[in-house]
Amino acid sequence: MERQDRIDLHKTKRGIASGPPGKDELQEGIPVIRAIEDNSTGEQKTVQYVKNGNTIVSSDFNNIADYDNNYSAKWNISKEIDLSSTGTTKALFVPGGTYILDIKILVTFALLGSYDVDVGDGGDSDRFIDGWNGSNAGDTNQYSIVEPGTTDPSPDTESGQQTGKHYNSDDTIDVVVNTAPTTGKIKLLVFMLNNPIHNDWS
Repeated sequence: MERQDRIDLHKTKRGIASGPPGKDELQEGIPVIRAIEDNSTGEQKTVQYVKNGNTIVSSDFNNIADYDNNYSAKWNISKEIDLSSTGTTKALFVPGGTYILDIKILVTFALLGSYDVDVGDGGDSDRFIDGWNGSNAGDTNQYSIVEPGTTDPSPDTESGQQTGKHYNSDDTIDVVVNTAPTTGKIKLLVFMLNNPIHNDWS
């Protein structure tokens, strides 16, 4: 590494760019750090990329604030889902042994027109939310966080069959668009619990 490269590497930078770098953006042996969204979990990761000849290698950084144990209960956010056409989208991967405790909808692009949306999994397409249709006017607004069936002050008419589920094997949380709005995009917020502490008190 040349002297100027070392100086540039240690200069103060503000923030971290998003998305993986292209091959042409990397210089041999000079690391580049990027913020990446995991498409399976929706979680943001910080990843370092280094060009080594014709290959690019990467390494993830760990959050020093995370507890070092197997127990975790976290909100996961899905990729953005365009609702403007009918069909099923796999929003989040659920590993076997996971407890789903809650699901909410984040509206990322305002919904216009009539729509009918379910949220379920591989075993039941409307397990969590059945027939979300924006009966509460605030549901259509950009950046609203909606929990169909419980939204205040006037609860939506639609509801799911379950508020949560334990998954013995791998599955996915799916969004099913039965009737598509003219425009509209969402992300799912899913509260997942892994390896809870077992209480054998009797």
